Amino acid sequence: MILRPYQEKGIKDLSKEIIAGLKKLVLRAPTGAGKTIMASRIIKGAMKKGNRLLFLAHRSELIFQCSEKLTELGVFHGIIMGKHNPQASAKCHVASVQTLVNRKIQEPQIIIVDECHHARAKSYEKIINRYPNAVVIGLTATPARTDGKGLGSIFQKIVETVSYTELIEQNYLVPFRIFEPTNIDFTGVSTVGGDFNKKEAHKRMKASKVYGDVIEHWKRLASDRSTILFAANVQDSLNFVDTFSSLGVVAAHVDGKTKAGERKKIFDGFRKGKIQVLCNVGVATEGTDLPIASCLSIVKPTKSLVLHHQMDGRGLRIHPESGKRDCLILDHVGNHKRLGWIDDDIEWTLADTKRATNKSQLGPQAQSIRTCPECFFSMRGGSNSCERCGYKFPIKKRKLETVKADLREATRTGKRVYRTRQDGLTYYAKQVMYGQERGYKPGYANGRFRAVFGHWPTFNMKDVQIRIMELKYEQEGVA
Repeated sequence: MILRPYQEKGIKDLSKEIIAGLKKLVLRAPTGAGKTIMASRIIKGAMKKGNRLLFLAHRSELIFQCSEKLTELGVFHGIIMGKHNPQASAKCHVASVQTLVNRKIQEPQIIIVDECHHARAKSYEKIINRYPNAVVIGLTATPARTDGKGLGSIFQKIVETVSYTELIEQNYLVPFRIFEPTNIDFTGVSTVGGDFNKKEAHKRMKASKVYGDVIEHWKRLASDRSTILFAANVQDSLNFVDTFSSLGVVAAHVDGKTKAGERKKIFDGFRKGKIQVLCNVGVATEGTDLPIASCLSIVKPTKSLVLHHQMDGRGLRIHPESGKRDCLILDHVGNHKRLGWIDDDIEWTLADTKRATNKSQLGPQAQSIRTCPECFFSMRGGSNSCERCGYKFPIKKRKLETVKADLREATRTGKRVYRTRQDGLTYYAKQVMYGQERGYKPGYANGRFRAVFGHWPTFNMKDVQIRIMELKYEQEGVA
């Protein structure tokens, strides 16, 4: 297993912090950066030194992904989940949080928590607190709770690895294009307490509205693409499946209650291209490796920067086998206008009293104050129960209203601009080199160039070949 340069650096930076005395760290890496690979390498290296390790995850897909990587590395390990044999003699265990919370194992020296933005849940905290002397390493693309608050009650520091921009420019992820409604404009909306003025923002948009016809826009913009659709609720998702099916498009639905075997069958069908549209509710938002997806249809409104990034990240993985060049994001609910773009500069924080903020935008919306009708305790609106007396707030189901609108490709201030022809020539030459090294079709470089610049390349091929030679000389250290 050969690590990418940023993966090696991330592991080294993590080791330096542990040597310096920190025991609870978050290793942050974007979706598609290979967090499971880094975790597997950490586990193998630690086991060579005689350490016992525990890898924690909350979904079977994540557990099996890690298990497969460890098997590839020749690491003997047990799986603690349901009816699986835990392999009591193993020094490494890959465990389901839901199972391990009710079991005990020999104390590990290192605990790796996958998707650690969930780590403040009681089940995670119970397991982590059970082993107070262990080094705890959290893995996530979004080191914050769903409401944006930090994880400081568990972790001490965030170790950064690489940005989305770097991954796209280095061809580890594909570029993306966003289409969003033109009739939602937050320009000029004033700010109160770090958030949109509620009255003004409410006039511009209601979070329970869907802008534009979801099916028609998909037919016009992405009918030839494997698509993941994020629905707001189960009934909407099932309705979308019925509509796609009536058009002769193979579509399927999954949600949290879909049986594991059926979910695996649907995911495998999607990966193989047998299912074109995967409609889901709360399943394909994290820990789901579906690189064939080159279109995301967002029909799930959210105020959460974490959930927003998790959804967008599903479509950026490379998939050369299908000729994937970029990812189209069809945002029917205005999430990008509220929360920004996935490659924006995000200031993540571990502080409980602060929220992750998008430096390029107005930032995620602060949640309103909620008052308990039983004990009259006031708290922020993100909780489903009273923090004081435990009262359960009733869950209100909102029906999404469809508003006539046209989705147009989005642009933004601050997006990287290649200002000179030489800049463009260099980028194109790099794509030609990359495509030739991997045996891709000649059109690969043209598609990548168009995805970034918005038009087809017009360079003289002689100039391209000269620039390729120059780049090779630079790589070899030849002046």
